[in-house]
Amino acid sequence: MSLMSFGDKSLDLSLPHVMGILNVTPDSFSDGGVFHSLDAALRQSEKMIAEGASIIDVGGESTRPGAAPVSIQQEMDRVLPAIEAIKKRFDIIVSVDTSTTQVIREAARLGVGLINDVRALERDGALQAVAETVLPVCLMHMKGVPQTMQQQPDYASVVDDVMQYLLSRVVECEHVGIDRSRLILDPGIGFGKTLFHNLSLLNRTSQFKEMGFEVLIGLSRKTMIGDVLNLPVDERLYGTMGANASAYSKGARIFRVHDVRPHVEMLALMSRIERDLMRKYFGTDGIRGKVGTTPITPEFMLKLGWAAGQVFKENDKKILIGKDTRISGYMFESALESGIVAAGADVRLVGPMPTPAIAYLTRTFRASAGIVISASHNPYTDNGIKFFSAEGGKISDEIEERIEYFMEQPMVVVESSLIGRAKRIDDAAGRYIEYCKGTFPIGLQLSGLKIVVDCADGATYHVAPRVFSELGAEVISIGVNPDGLNINEFSGATKPELLRKNVLAEEADLGIALDGDGDRLILVDRHGVVRDGDDILYIIANHLMRTGRFSGGVVGTLMSNFGLELAFSETGIGFSRAAVGDRYVNEKLMQHGWVLGGEPSGHIVCRSITTTGDGIIAALQVLRAMVEEGKSLDELLVGLVKFPQKLKNIRVAKRFVPNEEPALQKAIAVANERLNGLGRVLLRASGTEPLIRVMVEGRDDQTVDELVDYLVEEVNSVVSAKASLIKQNL
Repeated sequence: MSLMSFGDKSLDLSLPHVMGILNVTPDSFSDGGVFHSLDAALRQSEKMIAEGASIIDVGGESTRPGAAPVSIQQEMDRVLPAIEAIKKRFDIIVSVDTSTTQVIREAARLGVGLINDVRALERDGALQAVAETVLPVCLMHMKGVPQTMQQQPDYASVVDDVMQYLLSRVVECEHVGIDRSRLILDPGIGFGKTLFHNLSLLNRTSQFKEMGFEVLIGLSRKTMIGDVLNLPVDERLYGTMGANASAYSKGARIFRVHDVRPHVEMLALMSRIERDLMRKYFGTDGIRGKVGTTPITPEFMLKLGWAAGQVFKENDKKILIGKDTRISGYMFESALESGIVAAGADVRLVGPMPTPAIAYLTRTFRASAGIVISASHNPYTDNGIKFFSAEGGKISDEIEERIEYFMEQPMVVVESSLIGRAKRIDDAAGRYIEYCKGTFPIGLQLSGLKIVVDCADGATYHVAPRVFSELGAEVISIGVNPDGLNINEFSGATKPELLRKNVLAEEADLGIALDGDGDRLILVDRHGVVRDGDDILYIIANHLMRTGRFSGGVVGTLMSNFGLELAFSETGIGFSRAAVGDRYVNEKLMQHGWVLGGEPSGHIVCRSITTTGDGIIAALQVLRAMVEEGKSLDELLVGLVKFPQKLKNIRVAKRFVPNEEPALQKAIAVANERLNGLGRVLLRASGTEPLIRVMVEGRDDQTVDELVDYLVEEVNSVVSAKASLIKQNL
């Protein structure tokens, strides 16, 4: 539930809501003059409320293209009587569609629940007028003024320009004391935009939602609908519904429309479908948890194997299964195998192999899917499941939904003649080693380099050392004696101290740390300095640039250091941030058509070479830069100056979204004001663990430390309040 207060009422904005349009004007583009009288306005309000409107939006100034301005007194004479009458007669949230300071104040006095301003509080006194209330406000983007806004509107990038404008208005609101929890954003479809601009904004609605605000969409019967469908204004209902359905699927939750009932019914159905299909088992990175606790149990894995078999046998009967070295992997491998063959699909078992190797082998064996049994960098007490598609990428949301559907169906074994067959692949490691070596240029050698390779006692223990040694390096191996219990325990990408000590003791040129399933990479330079995913992205991108093989830009995440972004801007390399998780990095790469991305944690995706994060492949790209440029790791990093960054994890009983908590929204605003644009604040829930992550970066360590401590204290206060509320309700 995501509640927002609208005066004396609240709405749950995790659900869709329809805002009925009531134009008490003589010249609005669709219904001008129809509801100009008070009686007509009340009848229309009653009709829209009966049809399910959550909000009635009263407007007294037409903002259609070419509309003439009205005087303050004219606008007040039109809207205030209507607002007063509606509030007296009906129990409904009333919004006032105005930019005028006097109207804002008078409407607030009469009890409106929302200020809806097409000019985003730019008129003199509007900011202060709203600040004097406790009401939410919708900030809309409009280029120019209604009289001329459609005369050849132009943008460098319409989505970026509109987002930047709205963010600037958010800053102005906060400056006068309007908390961001009271703000709703409207991209302003149809207000100073061409058809292309409007479609671009509609297609990227999710990006406005990702800014941390609720989104209102107002495109009812607009010209863009008529232009696409070649229909007059009174025949644009179905087109309006289709566009609003698209906006709903991308996160918008308030819809300003003329036709209330059709939208209420359409959005109710979409909301029900969405709730019914919400993920029950799949997280952002598959299924993961503590062994022996649902869903990480043999019973669940048996049913999951059967459900996956039902889905994937439709294309090809063959499913590949790999695992890392944790002891529970053998138990879950057997359970999955049994479920898959019971569904009538075949199984190919490759044994302990890195996660990216399963992606590669799924493609080369022409399997319909690949399954990895691993909990990545987590301890042996955890385990999980990750699926790959036939192309070696993450499976789609639709496939996950179908698997979850079959998880809820009774398990029926196919007749005996149709039971699937299981077969072990003995040369899987050799195939993957040759693939990795094949990504390194022919004729280029690692001879003369001494490398310490730390495999975290995980899935790369029998692969990674051979790759680097067969390419000519002198390899010292650590973390290559898995016993089922020691994966990630003493070494690897999440615990590089042992690697650092070995690099210094051996006077090695480089240390390579992989995590338990081989999809993360952390490096240690010759001086014993630990280098993370940001450093790796900087080296690879700049080497590609210097050798003429780079195009596009680099995708980082919300956790990427601000210094990396600045360094790329100085060298002309584009940079875009995705949500945390290699899944989102991949999505952003595909969206931009770029090939390089990653996370500070060491997930590095080189899409020109492979389909997923691969620690060995990423390490080879860094080694190529070292050899071809004749430089050490630290020399390749000259030019990257990182901001001090501090991250603290707060364990919680149940994950929640920090940015939806009013107290934390205020705390973030306080921290950002202190940073004054020279740093970043990030509060987010972990996608795989019950943690709230608090991150601050800035110019100096003292400020960063103080702000992290302040934010941690605020998060703990929210956690305590939630715990108290739960106890009260027991």
